[in-house]
Amino acid sequence: MKIYALSIFHCPSSSGCTPVASTADLSSFAFYTKTPASDSSTPPESELAALVSTYQDPQRADALARVQNELDETRIVLHQTIEAMLRRGERLDDLVERSAALGAQTKMFYRTTRQQNSCCVIG
Repeated sequence: MKIYALSIFHCPSSSGCTPVASTADLSSFAFYTKTPASDSSTPPESELAALVSTYQDPQRADALARVQNELDETRIVLHQTIEAMLRRGERLDDLVERSAALGAQTKMFYRTTRQQNSCCVIG
């Protein structure tokens, strides 16, 4: 592809447009590069294959989707941890109740044995 004519104008907001006359004037613009243009505007096949493989998986290509996926996984793990902690808390409550009941039975056994042994004084 050959370019036969190129007109570039610089239009600041305060004044009128002025034509840029030479390639030296173009060097101040960010889009201007001094590399020669190739006949083909498509990237090489290896680069295309890499881009296609990258963008086939939206999780790899899109950082926001990847972060959202990680947040969802973290939320699931957090819910599982909280449920396990609540189950452990319930088991601890059961153990505390059993311990209190066992303590009460021990006191009752102690009182009963003292009463039973009070009639038989060995002395």
